[in-house]
Amino acid sequence: FVENKYALRDGAVETDYVDGCVIFFRAIVAEKTGLFEPLFFLDYEEIDWCFRVKKSGFKLLIIPAAKVWHKIRKSFGGKGPLFYYFFIRGRLLWAGRNLSLSQQWHEYRLIACEFLPFLFYTRKYPAIKRAYWDLLLMMRERSILEAKLFGIRDFIFRRFGDCPARIRRLNEKYFEKK
Repeated sequence: FVENKYALRDGAVETDYVDGCVIFFRAIVAEKTGLFEPLFFLDYEEIDWCFRVKKSGFKLLIIPAAKVWHKIRKSFGGKGPLFYYFFIRGRLLWAGRNLSLSQQWHEYRLIACEFLPFLFYTRKYPAIKRAYWDLLLMMRERSILEAKLFGIRDFIFRRFGDCPARIRRLNEKYFEKK
């Protein structure tokens, strides 16, 4: 992150989002926008921060030639219940903090797709067949479904920070099977 006067030098390209593992910024950015919001805990904190940085008038830049090696989802152990819990809860919190009401409804619809994807498909496949396969998949992945529901519940009841111990146990069992 740089101030506007440095924008687009050295091959930098403006962007809307920078991944948290590669964020560099000047102290003035933190003074004007603050740091990561602790309510997010493990997901969406850098997206929220990038929105605040842009609203404060700074540009987000990336250097396309830069190389970064990063263990994606290492904090989660992979794409299991823990990931989906924080993803759903963080997405809801981020939408509520940064989007207009109509944009929030769009996000809520996308989250509904996580639970009932067959309701939102195009007409390419018969609806009954889509519903059957989606419900079958949801039943096989009950721990992920439960984690998503806990994420929604904790967002509604404003429970932030770390997840319930049950989610961590679900995550351990999920990856033992794999």
